[in-house]
Amino acid sequence: MEGECKLCGITFRTRKEDVIRIPKDYIPLYTISLDHMWWILRWDVYKDAISRGVCTADGTWIKRLIQLKCGKRVDRLAGSRIIYDFLSLAKENELRVAFVGGTQEVLREASERIKREYGLEVYTMDPGLISYPFHEVTIENVLSFVEDKEPHFVFFALGGAPKQELFMDSLNDGLKDRGVLLSMGIGGTLDMIAGRIKLAPKWVSDIGLEWLWRGMEGFHRLTKIRRGYTALFRVLLRLLRGKC
Repeated sequence: MEGECKLCGITFRTRKEDVIRIPKDYIPLYTISLDHMWWILRWDVYKDAISRGVCTADGTWIKRLIQLKCGKRVDRLAGSRIIYDFLSLAKENELRVAFVGGTQEVLREASERIKREYGLEVYTMDPGLISYPFHEVTIENVLSFVEDKEPHFVFFALGGAPKQELFMDSLNDGLKDRGVLLSMGIGGTLDMIAGRIKLAPKWVSDIGLEWLWRGMEGFHRLTKIRRGYTALFRVLLRLLRGKC
């Protein structure tokens, strides 16, 4: 397919117009950063889960790696930005939206902003503490929530990789059976929507320094930064050896 590129066993959709649209059938959407790539390179269970969804380049460095591999146009489709495109689609087409994850307070603040700016009524669920391997009760509770609210788009804010994507993967069949068209992991973007964290300026993202901006949020992000740049060098080495 013209708008696709395979990097380290993961197929990426590279064009915005192939991603920002209402799917005909259910898709799980994963916006892949260097931190996600670290887990993909290390854990086959995670890699298999990711490969069952639609993937985009979340970060500038992932975008450049895909360009290096395939030599084609690659749009950077970060979760923290394209979620607003999907909210606009929901508004234009009168679709229902749900958020799963985050605290009740953050969910309330994010919902109020979305209602104010998009006129959407957002359904929210705080699923409580989620740990891997996942309990059947937790999965059933989320699916019951979806069955009750009947959302078309479901956004998961479960703290990022690897738990978030693995949990989404465990729900895929149930979400599809309940009429969901799109699920997407948004991690800390929920805090940005709620206004608790500032989105990095576009020029910072464009030069590949969003990691530094995000690192200013606190030392807890330093581990993700270290993992990300470890993944960057590993992927570059594989590309040079023709093994990625």
